Amino acid sequence: MTTSASQAEPRNRLSAITNGGTATASYVRCLLPVMEAAGWTADTFCNLLGIDRELLHDIDARLPTGLISKAWDIAVEVVGHHDLGLLASSYAPPGALPIVDHIAANVPTIFDSLRSFARYYRLCDDETVLSCEAVSEGIALQFRSPTWCRQSRHGAAFLVGLVVGRIRHWASNVAVNPLVVTFQEPAPLCGTALRTMLNCRLVFGGRTTSITFGYSTLALKLPDASLCLGRVVSRHGEAAIQQLGPGGRFTDRIRRSLTDMLAVEAPQIVALARKAHCSVRTIQTRLKGEGTCYEDVLDNVRCELALQYISDRTLSLTEIALLLKYSEPSSFYRAFKRWTATSPRDYRRLMMSVLEGDASDDASPSCLAPKGSPGWADS
Repeated sequence: MTTSASQAEPRNRLSAITNGGTATASYVRCLLPVMEAAGWTADTFCNLLGIDRELLHDIDARLPTGLISKAWDIAVEVVGHHDLGLLASSYAPPGALPIVDHIAANVPTIFDSLRSFARYYRLCDDETVLSCEAVSEGIALQFRSPTWCRQSRHGAAFLVGLVVGRIRHWASNVAVNPLVVTFQEPAPLCGTALRTMLNCRLVFGGRTTSITFGYSTLALKLPDASLCLGRVVSRHGEAAIQQLGPGGRFTDRIRRSLTDMLAVEAPQIVALARKAHCSVRTIQTRLKGEGTCYEDVLDNVRCELALQYISDRTLSLTEIALLLKYSEPSSFYRAFKRWTATSPRDYRRLMMSVLEGDASDDASPSCLAPKGSPGWADS
């Protein structure tokens, strides 16, 4: 291969690209095999970026997001592969994301794993914000993509590949598929590997990039998870999150505050404003600016917690209603049926049948026919 002048001389050294946040060096390390397959040596690539090759092999190393964006721009230009994002994600195996991988791999179910991604992913990337949102088909892990990812459609496919690949690995089941994956970007001209790898319905031109899993898939256990190890690593993760400060969108800060509030008191916007040292109007205005409102954020937090609590058979449905600070169990029942199109009791039965292997992987509570108008009963 003939080395061009642009390859031979380092440009935009690391010290010149320091604006913005930082992210794990894994985002660039996974590009090395791809670049080598295209005829570039790792040393040439790192020299062009102005970094030491050894830095990329430090699992705790972080790089400025501007430098990560530059690395991906070079890879797109050199490789020209329509499925570069998915290809790169295959070179960032489970364990490559410090702390986050160890927490998300050692929780009871796929749903808990998604929640761990949403909670702790900031430890890998200052700019990427993940959140679990209740949708009609299940739970969607939504990405608010960082600058380096928005500048290239390959970045979104890379992040999706990271999550889906890990879920399948930890569930010890390559047949675990999302129901739908939505991309903000328009449909690519090619890229058949995207459909083959994800094996689900793809939507392009969406409001955000997201991965939606059905309710039965969310209930699947991670067979090799060590819950004891997960609790230990989670404590380190929480300490690291606290050191980072609030961060993220205002909506995500309110979500975290409401989650904490529900553990001790009924969620009232006046009390939330007092804790946040701002006015009720400020909360409403800032949430509106991000396309949501207080009632919707609270509803999503309650839905996420409800799905977590209902997997615990030691909790009665009445106790779950109390934990979510509903004034009466019937209010919880109506909300749960609105979220999942079925009752809490039927959802719990379906989830147990999935765990015991009696339901198909495509099953979801919405496929169950409502059984009249059941009264409230603990199960």
